Amino acid sequence: MTASFVNFRSCTIGVIAVAGGLVAAHGGAYTVEFNFGSGVSTLNTTAGTPFNSTVGAMSAVNTLGTISTNPNTTNPSTGYANASGNFNYEQVTQNGALSTTSSAYYQFTVTPNAGNIVQITDFDFGAVSTTTTGPLNYVLRWSVDSFAANISAGTLTANSTWAYNNNTFTPVSSTALGTAVTFRLYAYGGSGATSGNVNLAIDDVRVALAVPEASECAVYGLAGLVGLTWLQRRVKRATARKQA
Repeated sequence: MTASFVNFRSCTIGVIAVAGGLVAAHGGAYTVEFNFGSGVSTLNTTAGTPFNSTVGAMSAVNTLGTISTNPNTTNPSTGYANASGNFNYEQVTQNGALSTTSSAYYQFTVTPNAGNIVQITDFDFGAVSTTTTGPLNYVLRWSVDSFAANISAGTLTANSTWAYNNNTFTPVSSTALGTAVTFRLYAYGGSGATSGNVNLAIDDVRVALAVPEASECAVYGLAGLVGLTWLQRRVKRATARKQA
């Protein structure tokens, strides 16, 4: 009986994983990157081709004071694999705990075509937090729940050294067809920041997305349920024969 349960559990996980993968692949999975330019600065994506959607420019919000030129090449990214150098995007983050209304953040918006939803599967970025005043924490959130819950979270080291933040999380999908979704990367937890004095910069932001149609989600979800029902019946028949 234990063996049957283990086999059923393993097969169940496999069916769910396959169904989920088909939705993402058939729905047009793609990866875009913001490296903020080489030679000329830009806030638009610099690599990747969106599928059935558009990806808007990156922006920095709730900066403490102003930064004269941004993006800029004052402190080029370095020290991690595939660091692009050149331009990066700076911030002056607010002191203290996270506040979705006042903490500094970077944001961009993904707008799916009519009939499609938005799924995010990965989000990685290079960052440098300055010694003494830089932020110590970050979270990725989205507009689907009014930025209430974390999609991913991590820590930053305030040592003025570039590092790459490779995040792993369970993919999440929006539900409203054709509705734009805004993603925000909040940075917080520092102290001693003063107006206009940069304490954070990011570069090489890589975002993995998919834009499945709602009909595809339903079809593959149904396929998964059919598979699970079949497995349940197989286990029940095997158990009945063993007990006979």
